[in-house]
Amino acid sequence: MDSFGKDWARWSVGERYTAIAVVAASLIGVATHFLLDVI
Repeated sequence: MDSFGKDWARWSVGERYTAIAVVAASLIGVATHFLLDVI
């Protein structure tokens, strides 16, 4: 049960970083698309 708790905590942190990466990639994609439209 203790190992499961550690795995769950690590998975939660991984999910957080994954979500941040996805949001950052989306923002960069939108910004790039906007800049290309302006140019």
